[in-house]
Amino acid sequence: MQQQIVAARGELASTKAQLDLSQHAERKASAQAKVLAGTSAEQAKALNEANQSNEALKLDLEAAQRVIE
Repeated sequence: MQQQIVAARGELASTKAQLDLSQHAERKASAQAKVLAGTSAEQAKALNEANQSNEALKLDLEAAQRVIE
């Protein structure tokens, strides 16, 4: 009976260690996902700004071409 208790405690300690590792990995993955989401949002904003700038340049070029003609 004593051996079973000792064995059960060992299994419990092992399971707890595995749980701790799993939780650490989950927290790390969550943090990485947040970083990637932030980076993606920044890239989307930069792309939108570049598109707006390109559109403004296109309109300026069209206006300049009309003046030249």
